[in-house]
Amino acid sequence: MKGRNAMGTSPQRRSRGFTLLELMIAVVVVAILASVAYPSYRDFVVRSKRAEGKAALLDAAQTLERYFTTHNAYPVALATAGARTFSGENAARAAYTIAIAGGGTTFTLTATPANGHTDPDCGNLTLDQLGVRGRTGTAALGDCW
Repeated sequence: MKGRNAMGTSPQRRSRGFTLLELMIAVVVVAILASVAYPSYRDFVVRSKRAEGKAALLDAAQTLERYFTTHNAYPVALATAGARTFSGENAARAAYTIAIAGGGTTFTLTATPANGHTDPDCGNLTLDQLGVRGRTGTAALGDCW
């Protein structure tokens, strides 16, 4: 038979698209890649937000120490010391909110996840006037700080 290939079909009738099997294999490959990549991405996001919270705590602690050197006491509000606070657009994007407890001769700063951000391993991060670091989560302190 002239014009036929080994499969018995003519070259003119051969389809140029994907078969269902090829499409399903591609979907499975993409699903496997996504199942590996998404948890890694989420871990990266949590770690980067945690770093943002730690930086905010350390910045607030430095501001409180500067306030202490001129006033001989720690304030009861961060704004009193001139600490950077998140307001307006920045508040909507902030990963953590910073709160102060104490005043006078001691303080404890607490960074609480905000705006839908969660940190199941470390929870809230704390820092006091002695530089003692803490967390409310179950992860090791070294992993959180």
